[in-house]
Amino acid sequence: MTSDVAAVAELRISAKPHPAVSALTDVFARAGTPVRLSRHQQLALPTDAPDSAYLVHSGTIAIETGVTHRQIIDFGCAGDLLEVSLLPALPHLRLFAIEACELWRLRQKRHKPLFTELPDVLRDYQLLSAAMIKRLVFANIMLGSLSGEQRVASFLIFSGLRQGRVVSNRCALRLPMLRADIADYLSLNPDTLSRIMSDLQQHGFLTTQGRHLVHVLDWGGLCDRSPLSAAILQS
Repeated sequence: MTSDVAAVAELRISAKPHPAVSALTDVFARAGTPVRLSRHQQLALPTDAPDSAYLVHSGTIAIETGVTHRQIIDFGCAGDLLEVSLLPALPHLRLFAIEACELWRLRQKRHKPLFTELPDVLRDYQLLSAAMIKRLVFANIMLGSLSGEQRVASFLIFSGLRQGRVVSNRCALRLPMLRADIADYLSLNPDTLSRIMSDLQQHGFLTTQGRHLVHVLDWGGLCDRSPLSAAILQS
């Protein structure tokens, strides 16, 4: 593991998880419209309301499109913001519930005073909006520049920081999606994804438990497999 990446990794390993954005959550819960989706349920994103934003309360939700085939372009877990205005007007743009989930939908223009009168809410909204932009940028670079193994390593690092716990060069994480969905997100053939995961296991980087649990046995080595690791660790 390079010294720069190692230093950033140690910083993130020792850091506490980011606290919940309680003020923004309260605003969405009070003024927003609750949206509950069962597993694999779809919801078309409103083309007539580009100012809509969704705050994920529970579960995992994906944004997908179907230009030529199904493609997951972003996904959110509890506490993540999905802002429609950050997305191009792609055909068949919709939400897809990876698992049963609950969201709150808020129209920014309709509730503009809540953001202008409460600076903490506006700050937290901007932070979560910036986080979504970073996710989209990382996804674009992964698909446009990285090999299959580098994409998988980057995805595991990203998921480990969002949903796992890194301690002493190891990480236990719960995959946010099943492998078929991960393959769609990374634009990989499912068989290719399985082969890459098997190769990482054979080289001692990780083990898997069931369909969702991954135990990274060499966090530093996994980071060395991704050219984006330093940027992901600092995001």
